[in-house]
Amino acid sequence: MSVYLDTSILTAYFIPEVGSKKAQEYLLEQDKVSISSLTRVEFASSIKSRYLSTDPTLQISKEDALKVLNEFGSQIQNGYYNLLPVFIEDYNKTEEFLSDLNNEISVRAPDAIHIAIAMREGLTLATADDQQAKASKALGVQTEYIKYHH
Repeated sequence: MSVYLDTSILTAYFIPEVGSKKAQEYLLEQDKVSISSLTRVEFASSIKSRYLSTDPTLQISKEDALKVLNEFGSQIQNGYYNLLPVFIEDYNKTEEFLSDLNNEISVRAPDAIHIAIAMREGLTLATADDQQAKASKALGVQTEYIKYHH
C-alpha cells in the first residue's frame, strides 16, 4: 500500500518510546512511503526538542540526536521515502477546511497540511495522532490510525 506518513509515526520509528515497536512493524509492512518537506522540518524539530528536553523520560543525547538525524537523511538520500513538495494549493486547501465553521474539525495547522497533501496525492494518511486521524477521516481521506495505547 502507498501511504503518506505523518511525523508522529516517523519519530516513534527512530526514537524509543511507547509506540516504537508498532511504528517499526508498520513501516516495514509498507510498499511505498511518502513524506513531504514539511515532514522533514517537523522531524528535525521533534528530534531537537527531545535533545533539549529537561524530562529524563524524553531526553536523548546529542550523539543519539545526530545519529537519528543522519540516519533519516541517509534514508531520504537513498530513496527510501517518496519525498513530496508542499504547494501553495496545499496551504489554500488547509485554510479552506480549517476556516469552515460548518464542520467540527479541530486539528493543528501542520497536521492539517499533512492531510491536504495526502488528499492531493490520493494517499492513505498514516498517523499516530488521534486528532489528526479524526480530522482526516472527517475530510474523506483514507486514514490508518496507528494506536499505541489501549
